[in-house]
Amino acid sequence: MDYEKIGKRIKKYREAAEMTQENLGEASHYSPQHISKVENAQTKPSLQCILSIANALQISIDELVCGNVSASSVILDKEIQELLEDCSPQEKYIILEIVKVLKTNLKNLIQDMEMFTGR
Repeated sequence: MDYEKIGKRIKKYREAAEMTQENLGEASHYSPQHISKVENAQTKPSLQCILSIANALQISIDELVCGNVSASSVILDKEIQELLEDCSPQEKYIILEIVKVLKTNLKNLIQDMEMFTGR
């Protein structure tokens, strides 16, 4: 992992959220000094730390680690492809139908949440 890039991304998202290091520290349960060290690549944050910071910034962990969702999307596509490699055509069809239902329900859930939260 490139901790320098992760630190820069944390700082970018923190500033975009108009948060201070103290605010982010409070929200993620880490000290402002630790946030500063992470942002400046003076320490290697644990996975739990990165996850807590991502949650506090309301972004996905892959946005901090990979830099953007499309970079991690390539990784996800590869994993999905590998999972399907040993499936029969019938199994692939069933999986496809399940994914369609999940996708529809997920979109509806997101829309409902956005209406509820006003986002």
